[in-house]
Amino acid sequence: MSPLQLEPGFPDALSYMLKVHQLRADSIGLEVTESRMLEKGSEAEGIINSLKDLGFHMLLDDFGSGYSNLLGLASMAFETLKVDRLFCAGMHTSACTIPIVKSVIDVAKGLGKNCIVEGIESVQQESTLRDIGCKLVQGFLYSPPISFEKATDWVRQGKKPQSQLAA
Repeated sequence: MSPLQLEPGFPDALSYMLKVHQLRADSIGLEVTESRMLEKGSEAEGIINSLKDLGFHMLLDDFGSGYSNLLGLASMAFETLKVDRLFCAGMHTSACTIPIVKSVIDVAKGLGKNCIVEGIESVQQESTLRDIGCKLVQGFLYSPPISFEKATDWVRQGKKPQSQLAA
């Protein structure tokens, strides 16, 4: 979501749009960046909770790139953490990156949340993530950013722009 959308009237506006377009909230995932959550604080949490109450799937994007509040994760309404692509980029050049990513995946699992690692560009990264227990990834290995039309075609064909890794 854009920073302008994380405002008190946004849940009502989305609720109205769902009715107008006859859509179900549980078929839509909304991403909020970790840095935006930090900027808006408790106001953002209230808006996120309202969106979750409407049935939207809430994803915390770019996790780990800001000042991650691990204790706060348990009480946040997000169902999914999206690990920032910078961790994936350094995965095979920095010895500490893989244990950090594995720890975030384990924390997410322990809290009953999904975890998506962003920025997958190579089969080697994909393989490493599979080996450390990652089930969901996204990145250029699967698809560059795509238009609304192409995304619609993918959905009709049963494809997904992010990959579920086989165990």
